[in-house]
Order: sequence, then structure tokens, then C-alpha cells
Amino acid sequence: MGVTPDPLTLYTDFSSNDPTMKVYAVIAGEDYAGQDFASLRLFDCRSAAEDYELQLQKQFGVDYTLLEVREVCMESALATASRVNTADGIHTPW
Repeated sequence: MGVTPDPLTLYTDFSSNDPTMKVYAVIAGEDYAGQDFASLRLFDCRSAAEDYELQLQKQFGVDYTLLEVREVCMESALATASRVNTADGIHTPW
């Protein structure tokens, strides 16, 4: 018998035991000013993230870009979803 997984755990890859969701984060930056948070975008596809990174690199005032893999914290969304107990998604207190 195997270990029963926690019902609130999100598995994005059913072939692994990694319970985290990962995204590609892309942000532009300027020397001596840092990253521009308004340019931050999250992608689930690496090629789309790379395309966005190329678009940012062509913009005036962008000195560098960062593309990194980041984990998404889903605990609160999963806890909320666990309280939906009707077919039409209505939350009830019991």
C-alpha cells in the first residue's frame, strides 16, 4: 500500500511526486534602477516566456531581462476550493 496524498495537494505532473506548480517568470530591468515590476509576466510555457523576453529586450530603456522558474503558492486557493461542496459552486458552512 502506498501513502495516501493530501487531498489539498495540487499535482501538475501526475508522473512525479512534486506537489508544486511552477511557472516561468519574465521581468525587465534597468541598470541602477532595478527591475520594472510592471513588466512582470508569468507563463506556463517556456517558448511563450522566451518570446516575451525578446519583446522586452527590444524596448527602449530595458538594459536586461530575467527569465526564471518560480513556484506558485496555491494553499489558499486549494483550501477555498475544498469548501465548495455543491455542483453549482455555492459555499456552505458545513
